[in-house]
Amino acid sequence: TGAISVVSTQAASATANATGDAAAYGFGVAVGVTAATATIVPAASDVPNVKSAISGGQILAGGDITVSAVYNSDDSGKVVNGSGAEAEVQSGSGGMISASGSKTLATSDVDVQSLVASTAVLTTTGDVLIRSKSNLAGDTVSDTDVRGLAAGVNSSAETDVDYDTSITIEGDITAGGTLHIEAGTAAHAYSEAIADARG
Repeated sequence: TGAISVVSTQAASATANATGDAAAYGFGVAVGVTAATATIVPAASDVPNVKSAISGGQILAGGDITVSAVYNSDDSGKVVNGSGAEAEVQSGSGGMISASGSKTLATSDVDVQSLVASTAVLTTTGDVLIRSKSNLAGDTVSDTDVRGLAAGVNSSAETDVDYDTSITIEGDITAGGTLHIEAGTAAHAYSEAIADARG
């Protein structure tokens, strides 16, 4: 038997954009609220976004053995990596009495797992690579502009980034070459709220 690879890859993006305007004339009242939410989460609380596993058995290889789980960090050219969760709002209002609000929320919750279970026995004359790798991002921008004799404005931006990148080795591994165990996460979170009221 030659090389054996168990590889799981996910590329994910979630984008939400919203634009809102409210206007009133004469002595009217203008009120506007605009919201955008972008979310990336596992399908269930106990289900990882990406998982690669050898759950058991005698695995004999004449080449390398790879167990790899990657999220938005593929370097093999199999997928185009995603950009994560992004939410942006632009809102405004104008009138004698004006009030406007904008709210953005971006959530990026990622669980990446690689597993060699207790009943697995891996033997190879080559190298063994066990890898979990993730690159997650969340970006939010809220921009609110209000004009009026009496003007009120509220702008909020929230970004939540949470991750679990793990490798579990419970079985036996014998490598004639090098055993590589790699786990890593790159996380980026950015929020910007802009509120401009003129009366």
